[in-house]
Amino acid sequence: MKVQILILFLAISEITFGQIGNEKDLIVKNNVKSSLERHCFLNTNGSCTTIYEKFDKNGNSIEWNMGRLGIIYRNVFDENDNKIMMLWVGKSDTTQIDTIQYKYDKHNELIQQGITEFENTYDKTGHLIKIVTQSKNIERNIVKTTITRTWTIFGKIDTETNSTEILEVAKKTKCDKFSKARVDYQYDRNQNLTMATYFQADTISKTISYKYDSTNRLIEKIEDDPERADRVNKMGFGNRDEIKLFKTTIQYNPKGQIDELYTYFSDPCMGLDNHFLYKHYYKSNGLLDYADVYENGKLVFTIKYAYEYYK
Repeated sequence: MKVQILILFLAISEITFGQIGNEKDLIVKNNVKSSLERHCFLNTNGSCTTIYEKFDKNGNSIEWNMGRLGIIYRNVFDENDNKIMMLWVGKSDTTQIDTIQYKYDKHNELIQQGITEFENTYDKTGHLIKIVTQSKNIERNIVKTTITRTWTIFGKIDTETNSTEILEVAKKTKCDKFSKARVDYQYDRNQNLTMATYFQADTISKTISYKYDSTNRLIEKIEDDPERADRVNKMGFGNRDEIKLFKTTIQYNPKGQIDELYTYFSDPCMGLDNHFLYKHYYKSNGLLDYADVYENGKLVFTIKYAYEYYK
């Protein structure tokens, strides 16, 4: 049950969290207690999707409720703003509650998530260089995962290698008994991430490149992921050209706020699957007021925001 709910949550996160929102420091600055986000689609008789989100005074999301889902997500945080518990509460039956607990070490790194424990190793400077876990996958096989990291001289991850090994087989699987993946990171002279190259075994599986303006603000992100592109092109809904690259571009207004965001967005329930342009509009306090969303120059839907504040 927990695995199914977590998969659902991650899928919905790709739909909603991949769009736009307010930065955490802005939520704290304005003492935002909750936000109500309404996605109102054109030519659908006023159809709107609503997302309610509640925050603590540190700007952490402590409740998330999407109208079309039958589950409310709640989070509990410790004094270091680490999430120590996630709860799923059924809307039709509020006694139906599932939970995942989290524990951290003195470095505020995760050492337990549910029943999965993490064995962390640090170098003498305090950098996390190795993470080892054992858990059961969806086929109930026991899998050992080892993540190793190297670091740059300026304290950012240089390479990350992820090795998985099936230790005990409960059910036949198509997965390899042993697999290895790696990510190499490149940075510019301002220590901005410029390229992430992903490998499966020794073959490049995808790349993500980043560009910045003269003030080190991100202005472009391009993801070249043939496997993901093939997957979304086979979904078969929407009316668009075949996607080869997932591209995000950002333009800023004179106040330094995002003015326009062009990015890929998919919502199967609404038949949306394309690159969209989000034009942002702000309240006087800097919070998002609304955004108009365009597909190939045509307005498709509007995202409107309402807020409740701590007194």
